Amino acid sequence: MAAPAPALTGDPTDLADPAHLAEPGAPSDNDSLIEVLRVLAGRGYESSFRPAGGRAALVCGACGAITDARQFPVAEERRLEGASDPDDLVLAVAATCPICQTGGVVVLGFGPNASPEDADIVVALPAPRAAEEAGEDDDDDGEPVADPGGDSDPDAGEGFEAP
Repeated sequence: MAAPAPALTGDPTDLADPAHLAEPGAPSDNDSLIEVLRVLAGRGYESSFRPAGGRAALVCGACGAITDARQFPVAEERRLEGASDPDDLVLAVAATCPICQTGGVVVLGFGPNASPEDADIVVALPAPRAAEEAGEDDDDDGEPVADPGGDSDPDAGEGFEAP
């Protein structure tokens, strides 16, 4: 497991401080995929997952296990949309391998230009687990925030926007 994320500084140029990024899950043309991946790596999602090919399953980059996407505890999703290029529709999903417990990220296409394989995985992945379920709320607005280290309820289905 990765070292704990560095303390938040509030400095908008500090890439380790996600406060300058758009609200998690909200599309923004201001965030780059590189920035999002860097922030998620700082939160312990350093490995990667990739589609298994032809089914709604992911391959873990750490252990190589092929697992149904519904089994991955999802901590956070980040949609990135290019305002000037509608083909720039991607979803970065931070999750934990249910086999080896390694945190990683899968980047999937979504929307009308998503591949059938990516669309199937997006639909199959469980909704991110709300911090309220973990007893956390650290953004001062009273709303739950994602818990990067938590488990997910694959039957919850709330809060997830399908492509």
